[in-house]
Amino acid sequence: MKHLNNTNIFTTIAAVGFFAASLTVNAGTLKVVVDGYDSTEGSTLLNIFSSQATYEANQAAASGMASSSEGRATITLNGLPDGLYAIKLFHDENGNEKLDTNMLGIPKEQYGFSNNGGHFGPASFSDAKFEIKGDTQIGITLR
Repeated sequence: MKHLNNTNIFTTIAAVGFFAASLTVNAGTLKVVVDGYDSTEGSTLLNIFSSQATYEANQAAASGMASSSEGRATITLNGLPDGLYAIKLFHDENGNEKLDTNMLGIPKEQYGFSNNGGHFGPASFSDAKFEIKGDTQIGITLR
């Protein structure tokens, strides 16, 4: 049986570490600053999507929540790989975890999209998409 000396052990550990590091995906922190609140009741619920298909199917890659203070809320998501994303969010004033609408389907609670897209209805993925590359910060204004 062959014994490893300290140099061989160090070389083996370094090689394994280098290989493992080369397999990791760059991931960063996304900070979303939300402005334009009409009230301070409830929380803001955020979903982030990593493709047009998941955006349309409402299958979030990650979610976040925050309360507003002085007309602003900050939601932080960690560990998101670099890439293109889109955000849908709304201010859940009554805490029922859904966007309330009237009989015509018009939202009764404030909502928003990344890139402040969707001026005439919900934003498409291409209108709302933005790039995460490392640590990123974006702003969204509620309507």
